[in-house]
Amino acid sequence: MLNNVTAWLEQTAGKYPEKTAFSDERKSVTYRELSAQAKAAAAQIIRLGILKKPVAGSQRNPLP
Repeated sequence: MLNNVTAWLEQTAGKYPEKTAFSDERKSVTYRELSAQAKAAAAQIIRLGILKKPVAGSQRNPLP
């Protein structure tokens, strides 16, 4: 049983890398792309040293 979003995303990206994770009228993102973006965000959080501080995210201005 998966008990966190990260594990679920990794498993889903492994099984269905090219399946659409979400889309809107301008862009579509696959599970592979979403997983890569999540890993990049996690790496940035680690680099900034905010591991134990509250973190909130928003994608108001989606990546190109």
